[in-house]
Amino acid sequence: MKFLIEDVTVYFPYDHIYPEQYSYMIELKRALDAKGHCLLEMHLSSPATLSPDLNPPSSSFIIKHLGSQAKILAIGLSSRKNLCVNPTVVAAENRDSVDAGCRKLTASWVRALVAENPDVPTSKFFENYEKADSAAVLPPGVYTLQMQKESVVVFDEAHNIDNVCIEALSVSIMRQTLEGATRNLSRISREIDGRTSLILHSSPVPVTDNWLSNPALPDDILKEAVPGNIRKAEHFLHVLRRLVQYLRGRLDTENVEKESPVGFVASISSHAGIDQKTLKFCYDRLHSLMMTLEITDTDEFLHIQTICDFATLVGAYGRGFSIIIEPFDKSMPSIPDPVLQLSCHNASLAIKPVFDQFQSVVITSGTLSPIDLFPRLLDFHPVVSRSFKMFLRRDCICPMVLTRGSDHDREAVAD
Repeated sequence: MKFLIEDVTVYFPYDHIYPEQYSYMIELKRALDAKGHCLLEMHLSSPATLSPDLNPPSSSFIIKHLGSQAKILAIGLSSRKNLCVNPTVVAAENRDSVDAGCRKLTASWVRALVAENPDVPTSKFFENYEKADSAAVLPPGVYTLQMQKESVVVFDEAHNIDNVCIEALSVSIMRQTLEGATRNLSRISREIDGRTSLILHSSPVPVTDNWLSNPALPDDILKEAVPGNIRKAEHFLHVLRRLVQYLRGRLDTENVEKESPVGFVASISSHAGIDQKTLKFCYDRLHSLMMTLEITDTDEFLHIQTICDFATLVGAYGRGFSIIIEPFDKSMPSIPDPVLQLSCHNASLAIKPVFDQFQSVVITSGTLSPIDLFPRLLDFHPVVSRSFKMFLRRDCICPMVLTRGSDHDREAVAD
């Protein structure tokens, strides 16, 4: 089917189109023309109109009608565990092991060793891709793209996007985390031994060398100068040891405690001698240290990464978070199992960089009700916010469920 939406020709891969699909396309085009963000709710019983990837029939249809003019790049985002083309790496047990396996084959210092020793294992796909340059064929896989401001980002099935954002900026620390972090620091210390005054630099690194997920930090913080007391590796390790020791003491409690980030940072400063600015740069310094030491088995350093993520977030944000310390697990209240949680309460903190970086962000799902709640939760102003009614060609059965209420006397009705 071929039709027009205002001044745009649409090649639809089916003979018929639902009214809500047509309305969906109109509102999407208006949002893109306005160069703004939008909220679009398409109910579950309606056929999907927008997807972050193109299925084969749709791709064939577009190429058939547009030929060489069918220039569109649609990317489905996922982890290496789902997309890696190396059978040895993807066979690892979890996502972190897959990331580490990939790094062992593609890190710049590993590839540099090939000139001296051809037997050093590398990624054949990655090497062939670079040699082919612009003629390279891109199968499904993991790619790093330099996305421009004009790019359109689509969050499909985004009914729980606020929970995902909150989860992304929440950190839990247990005794096992601190024990693992202590082991990580001991190994890093051994790696540093023999090197004189190892200074950590924040110079740009190849994309294949990055491995840490950057906590969402305000731009003004990223532009600050790194404190001089953590520029040297040995000084930075000393700060992390004091931080781990302080957190170990905070877990040694028998009462539930709740504290604000401001109060928690003040306590760290008075008891461990670590100020707020130093905490903010823990992520950046750990990343630089891993690059300087050329460490590839990154999955072994997840514990110290958790500590640095916690330190960076608690040092960067004075509001929108709470620190909660629980001495017992609810399922086993008689056995001490303390956990310190940095709980995020503001979903907009995690997604703000996405709204700022890209021209249009499309948030769509079958259930975005109430739709006017999401702009407040995510702190943005959509140029289009629309919920589409379902079009049913025939009468449908509406089931009704009868059950008893909490008082076991009256019946509650749900349909």
